[in-house]
Amino acid sequence: MKPTYEELALQLANAESKCRELAAENAYLLPKAASELSNAWVLHKYLIGIQAAIMYLDGGSKKAAQEWLYGTIAGPGLEFPDEVEVGDDIDAWATHQMRDSISHPRALEIIKAEIPATDAFLAEERVRGVEMFAEQAAKSLSGGYVIVAKEFAAQLRKGSAL
Repeated sequence: MKPTYEELALQLANAESKCRELAAENAYLLPKAASELSNAWVLHKYLIGIQAAIMYLDGGSKKAAQEWLYGTIAGPGLEFPDEVEVGDDIDAWATHQMRDSISHPRALEIIKAEIPATDAFLAEERVRGVEMFAEQAAKSLSGGYVIVAKEFAAQLRKGSAL
């Protein structure tokens, strides 16, 4: 049966709405992605500074190593604590500074929570792919494959196969 004009108009309106949701999520994530890329370059800069400082220390030049490290991490709002002394205090200070670090898996969880429309859209696309496979399988394969594909598509739609 051919879809009616009203059904097609509703499908188009739904697709346009979904596109607006996806565009909004992508616009929201773009600055975060740029920030992460920038942070990756900052971390690379720090790594080079640390490596250079180690090479200077290995060569016996403590002053050059300090200059490299101070130059590498210099920036607005970055201050060295005066009250920290050599020994366990430095370890405690460093541990405290790293207390809220986020692992890669946790970062993915945070981002996925912020993009429900994108997540739902991609899940539905996976389902459609499996359903398309089931339709093609029905034309050329045995019924067992078709049933398995349809069951898998249903599991994907419920989110239980992910």
